[in-house]
Amino acid sequence: MIQTYITQFVLPVIIWFAIAWFICDAIDSVVRGIKRIQYLHQIPCSNCAYFTGNHHLKCPLHPSEALTESAIRCRDFARH
Repeated sequence: MIQTYITQFVLPVIIWFAIAWFICDAIDSVVRGIKRIQYLHQIPCSNCAYFTGNHHLKCPLHPSEALTESAIRCRDFARH
């Protein structure tokens, strides 16, 4: 009797809960990934007049910050 209750009610509820949790987690991961990509697209280096495109020295003014998140607020950014 108790085994029938577990197999007919409890087990399906647990399985559906796990499926719902997996779907919600996947949607959350996609949303966080999209927000991260949108944030990284704010990096202005490729549109800057000082950007060289050379992989050895990408920016002569701030070489350690070029193409990183800290370049988003670059005070020396100049459009072409």
